[in-house]
Amino acid sequence: MIFRKANQNVVSLSEAEYQELEKARRNNAYLAKLDRANEQIAVGKTITKTMEELEVMAK
Repeated sequence: MIFRKANQNVVSLSEAEYQELEKARRNNAYLAKLDRANEQIAVGKTITKTMEELEVMAK
């Protein structure tokens, strides 16, 4: 840790450690997104489309 004035401290770490922290952050964000989706499914907040409707939307 590098101590600076006014509580503006910084931490120095290797690129590999930084990449691991970023990977964990992205994974947590993705898991939270999945949790929100599962909650929406559980309470019936879904949209149902037929294959024909989806084909029309794709054009």
